[in-house]
Amino acid sequence: LVPSRGLGDVYKRQPWLKAWIDSFNGKAIPYLRAVRVADDVVGVAPLMIDQDCQCASFAGDTSVCDYLDFVIAPGREAEFFACLVRDLRRQSVQYLRLDHVRSDSSILTVFKDMAVNLGCQISSQAQDVSLALKLPNTWNKYLLQLPAKQRHEIRRKLRRLYEAGTVSYVLADKPADTGRVMDTFLKLFRQNHPHKAAFMTHQMTGFFRTLAKGLAESDMLKLFTLKIDAVPAAVVMCIDFRSTRYLYNNAYDIEFSRLSAGLLSKVLSLKDGIQSGLMTYDFLKGGEIYKKRLGGKPLQLYNCRVDLN
Repeated sequence: LVPSRGLGDVYKRQPWLKAWIDSFNGKAIPYLRAVRVADDVVGVAPLMIDQDCQCASFAGDTSVCDYLDFVIAPGREAEFFACLVRDLRRQSVQYLRLDHVRSDSSILTVFKDMAVNLGCQISSQAQDVSLALKLPNTWNKYLLQLPAKQRHEIRRKLRRLYEAGTVSYVLADKPADTGRVMDTFLKLFRQNHPHKAAFMTHQMTGFFRTLAKGLAESDMLKLFTLKIDAVPAAVVMCIDFRSTRYLYNNAYDIEFSRLSAGLLSKVLSLKDGIQSGLMTYDFLKGGEIYKKRLGGKPLQLYNCRVDLN
């Protein structure tokens, strides 16, 4: 197990990770390792170790990341975890704290079963849920798979929205456009609620800006602005990776609450995902009722502890 070359491999594939480390890493020691067998990369461990070297955890924060995991080539999980455990012990790490791990993560499906043979003990506790849905190939098919009441509500709200004025839904996904749209997003986000204003500190603002820029440079950012009569009513920040669209965040102007601008801006991002040929729409962490009403199916998230000694 070796350091990932200048962190470049991880950074190229993980603009979120780079943004978080640049903004929040603080006093923790980055532990970014690639497990290699010959010339093959078996997996990547994006961890950080606290200063007294007792605990290692994912490089990230559950306040800005919905679930976390190792990156492992399919079928190579056993090699990866055996190598990782040996190296962490050499670093005198006593335990791993792995928060918001999906129930289908190899941590729970593979590592937990092999832990005893590695001299480890793993405990897990259910924490939150993440919701996602499989996308059909047309918008009408999506609507038809919803309960009749929800299908009627979406159509009614969309009709009311388009009757309220000239509506546009504008995509910004290029680095040159990111700063301007993020200005609008951050302004609306702070106006939504006092708790959101308190959350969006100067440091957090820097993280969001760095993240948006990195995602745009990696062709992963989808930043949608819903406008009514040319006035920004809502901004949706999504991340596209492979065949999935992830709903990362949303902000809206409370003056347009009567038109359900926040909800419909997300609905339109889902519709765009269908029209773009994506296979999955991931609402990410949180069991908010609107996610279920839009067809999201829950997946349990766990907090795990791995005692290495």
